[in-house]
Amino acid sequence: MQVVGSKYTKINDLVAEHITNIKHLLPGSPFWCKPSTEIGYAWEVVRKMQLKGFHSSHTDLSEDSGQEWWSWHFTKGNDSYSAQAESAPMAICLAALKAVGVELEE
Repeated sequence: MQVVGSKYTKINDLVAEHITNIKHLLPGSPFWCKPSTEIGYAWEVVRKMQLKGFHSSHTDLSEDSGQEWWSWHFTKGNDSYSAQAESAPMAICLAALKAVGVELEE
């Protein structure tokens, strides 16, 4: 269980640093956002990416897989970045990080 928590914390920290530019918000702060798990904060990531000139689209893969599974895409010009995850917020974060050049360890 702790591994999962650290995965989300790492993604949230990377999003804060590279996309939303809220580096001053520390984990545990009452204002700390969790875009990898909370859709309201994930929509803010989409908005920030749109301000950077990216367009977004998504596919709900749940019907085909029998469980919740999402694919999110960010495109800018001829470049396209996508990620799949068990939730829409995580898929948004992973695709956004790819789009801004942040490489994640698998």
